[in-house]
Amino acid sequence: MFEKRRLHPISALLSIISFIKSLIIPIIVFFFIGSGDDGMILSYVKFISFGVGFIGVLVAGFLYWYSYTYRVEDGELRIEHGVFIKKKRYIPIEKIQTFDISQGVLHRLFKLVKVRVETAGGGKEAEAELTAITSMESRQLERALMEQTAQQFEAPMEEEHTHSLAEEGKEKVLFNYKVSTKELLIAGSTTGGIGVVLSAIIAFFSQFEELIPYEIIVNRFEQYLNLGPLLVMITAMFAIFIAWVIAFINTMLKYGNFTIEKYENELVIIRGIIEKRKVTVPLGRIQAIRISENIIRQPLGFATVFVEIAGASTDMDSGMSTMLFPIIKKKKLAKLINEILVDYHIPISKTKLPKRSLIRYMLRAIYPVTIIVAPMVIFLRPWGYTSILLFVVAMVFGYVKYRGAQWSLDEKQLFMQFRTIGKTTVLMQRKKIQACTMQQSYFQKRKSLCTITSSIKSSASGKHFNMIDMEFYEGRAIHEWYSNRGNNRLENVNS
Repeated sequence: MFEKRRLHPISALLSIISFIKSLIIPIIVFFFIGSGDDGMILSYVKFISFGVGFIGVLVAGFLYWYSYTYRVEDGELRIEHGVFIKKKRYIPIEKIQTFDISQGVLHRLFKLVKVRVETAGGGKEAEAELTAITSMESRQLERALMEQTAQQFEAPMEEEHTHSLAEEGKEKVLFNYKVSTKELLIAGSTTGGIGVVLSAIIAFFSQFEELIPYEIIVNRFEQYLNLGPLLVMITAMFAIFIAWVIAFINTMLKYGNFTIEKYENELVIIRGIIEKRKVTVPLGRIQAIRISENIIRQPLGFATVFVEIAGASTDMDSGMSTMLFPIIKKKKLAKLINEILVDYHIPISKTKLPKRSLIRYMLRAIYPVTIIVAPMVIFLRPWGYTSILLFVVAMVFGYVKYRGAQWSLDEKQLFMQFRTIGKTTVLMQRKKIQACTMQQSYFQKRKSLCTITSSIKSSASGKHFNMIDMEFYEGRAIHEWYSNRGNNRLENVNS
């Protein structure tokens, strides 16, 4: 692939659609929402402006396609684009972390794929994005990269063109796992995406802020409140139910047909019903495993598993992480992790925090509540006194966070478990930890406690995991373990 290549012509249409989507609200406001008193000349001006703007968008889409070229040359993926200002981006092959292939509806109609190339430190956006190329071209690009990096990539998803390297006898599938329909139904039913849906609705209507008659809405809302609290409660529950249904459908469509394939040097993750997506993850780039349990799934014994990859942004909704399992029974988790990522394991024995840490966890939970309770008690008497119950809730929350904090250590791996609202578990290999910091405040010193922070190279700024208020001598042992001087103390620390 040393000659320059252009994207498929359909990329011009995709560029036009993307540009129109970003301007849809201003277009509606400017051209279709008016006072109704516009004169004939102003109306003609609007429609002429609309026509000129539309032609301009078509021309811009064509120029984007015509000027965009890519090639693999001298150990680099080279991309050039731009008409008046020529931009060049050269990406060293050894810095490529993931090769993400997806198929939207339009791609599937024309048997095309979209390719995103992720690099270490690439930030929130992909380092390079080929919006529309053929399945054959994507395979050739994969193989060209493979030849120069000794890393192999699986074939694309389109059924008519799918033939894996395993079928060609070049690479064998070592492990295959597919999330069942039952598990997907549970994932959709217990999703935490209700808040995301409600936020999206609010963000959408905020675009029409100048057009919304707030005074009329407030008056109608006051009249509605007078109808009774029961009706208001039913309406609120109905709104939450609709948001849950939307989140459920989105989860099913997004993670349908979720399949994991393990090869000698990489993981291939395929998911999606309407928009199919395939992510290729080199095993050597995995920095840590993160297990997340929200407050709904934890009592049911289910969790979501992510792999942290250096610089990856393949799952934007997961915070710069790549999802390994959208949902998995915790009983099966230890076995599956051992089969997929043999360097990681969930330890049987774990160390809890000392009892003297409990009071500090409870106090940290109480401090924010005091800011809310104090004004209510002072200015909203006598009903404000009921807010004191928030202290009880905060103390229970602090106790739960204390009980959820555990850690474990062996020769190669650091295990951390902690809680905010949900519970998070992190498995980190010593060779992948970028920094291990030991901190001790004045009050921690009085209690002979400390905080250990372990950092990995995931997003552009890295990710940091804290174990707060652990024994000082245990924290020192972890710090020495990281610096490769404390292996002889592991037995005493974990006992």
